[in-house]
Amino acid sequence: MNVTVAERFEAARALTTITNLFRLDAIWTACLDRQSGVVPQEYETLLAISNEMDSILSRIPEIAAWVHEIALRDGPSFESSFLALIENHPRPEVRGRLQEGLIKNGGALSLLRTAVEQALSVSENERIEIAQKVERAVAGGSTDGDLSPAAQCALAGVGLGLSAVAVAVAPGPSVLLAAALVLDIGAAADCL
Repeated sequence: MNVTVAERFEAARALTTITNLFRLDAIWTACLDRQSGVVPQEYETLLAISNEMDSILSRIPEIAAWVHEIALRDGPSFESSFLALIENHPRPEVRGRLQEGLIKNGGALSLLRTAVEQALSVSENERIEIAQKVERAVAGGSTDGDLSPAAQCALAGVGLGLSAVAVAVAPGPSVLLAAALVLDIGAAADCL
């Protein structure tokens, strides 16, 4: 795959952004899903988390379009890089589900195109939903956390595409990158 070092770096950086969103969502969800609700001492933290999530979600359409553009430049190489990423996943059960999903979706480019389309449509909706949940929580109301399943799947799919770009010219995925992706790629397997 004809990818510059700068593009690989940007893909790794964008992947970190998406991974960070998943981590913030986990903290946010734990805070909102408690039976007792959000305590006043946590409002500031809840607002900081939601602001960070909003900021990341606002960048997702640009990230998704960028990785799709890179993948389209050399579709066969992208497909190979994507497949290598899956084949090197450390958990056999996840690897199998990802391989099945790849076949079912007609290949990596098709899977990425679907994820990009979903990411473009869910980004703004998620931002609105998060703001509404914060308002309810601060007003003492009950609300759940969690990004929508559609958003989680779109982000995981875009993350897989970014991973394929980030490791495109390496002989195999780096240990560090593979370790960072174990949980998030596992989530993507359920979406395919």
